[in-house]
Amino acid sequence: MLHKLARKFLNSLSFSFVQLVGFDHCTFNSTQKALGIDDFEKIPNGANGLDMIEICSAQIFNIYPRKGAILAGSDADIIIFGPNSSFKISSRSHHSRSDTNVYEGRRGKSL
Repeated sequence: MLHKLARKFLNSLSFSFVQLVGFDHCTFNSTQKALGIDDFEKIPNGANGLDMIEICSAQIFNIYPRKGAILAGSDADIIIFGPNSSFKISSRSHHSRSDTNVYEGRRGKSL
């Protein structure tokens, strides 16, 4: 069921039915998360996730073409995976201050 929903979401992005995606990317480390070991209300909220920017959000926030474009002089915020590639998700290999990853050990692949 989740894969079906993910596919529908990606299709809605590719056909511009959805123009902007936002999420809360929080880089709390395990020491910060441990503050709530005895009191759930002290646990910092959020988890690391996927970073995504596209042209529409860059235009909305008035940072296009510095962001949201693959052009000379623009920030190179892209990752390219081969269509048959797969990778193991790990906190050791992601670009984040967090030392944990809620997807640790899962396999990812480009769609």
